[in-house]
Amino acid sequence: MVTTDIKDIGAYTILLEYDNIEGFIMLSQLSSKRVKSVKNFLKIGRQEMMEVLRVDEGKMCIDLSKKGIKSDTHEESWKRYKHAKQVHTIMRHVALTLQCPLEKIYDLWCWDLYDIFGHAYDAFRIAVSEPETVFSRINIPQEHQDILLETIKRKIASNPIKIRIDFALTCYSYDGIDVIRLALLTAKHKINDADWNLEFRLIAPPNYRVEVQTHNKAEGEAKLLDALKVIKQVIKKNGGHFKQKSEAVIVN
Repeated sequence: MVTTDIKDIGAYTILLEYDNIEGFIMLSQLSSKRVKSVKNFLKIGRQEMMEVLRVDEGKMCIDLSKKGIKSDTHEESWKRYKHAKQVHTIMRHVALTLQCPLEKIYDLWCWDLYDIFGHAYDAFRIAVSEPETVFSRINIPQEHQDILLETIKRKIASNPIKIRIDFALTCYSYDGIDVIRLALLTAKHKINDADWNLEFRLIAPPNYRVEVQTHNKAEGEAKLLDALKVIKQVIKKNGGHFKQKSEAVIVN
């Protein structure tokens, strides 16, 4: 949101994600602490993260709030907004090139990217280096595919993606901790080299996570699975237990 006018009882804003329609935030919704002045919390022209409390379509009124937004939620929402803007820019260029209504293209295949990959931006990043991984999973005309791929290669840099798998390790023998450490270190030394740097993390006993950054999703998944295979062999050989708890997933 962007604050446009500040009053004694609150402030008017425009909602950037919703075609700049107007909303209002009351003084009591600025913070969970006591608020003496709206100007201490909002500045005209500054972008803020807010949540929509109520929408009155009859009165064309949208009530907003800031006090329930946590810092981590703010950061994640801001990142998602920036990615959505970039997706929309790409989609608008595709629509203009095809001379096709933008809403029609969203309905044809763009919303499917959100359903399958969590966000169309993540799908676009994967398509830069692995287009078949994306386009094989949606029903997209070849002409649309060619123009989309050309556009995202210009608009989105080929940044690496992070892939992770969660797993559990248990060993109840006297030296169980050493066995688990041995399994992780063995996998790390066997898999990691000049081209690959897998990271092993403890979430909370007995749960662990292995992650890797890569430009190639298929190769990254293969390396993670190779690491899990080594871990499984070592832990079972020494009387422990291994369980894979998730499939390979892409994280930002």
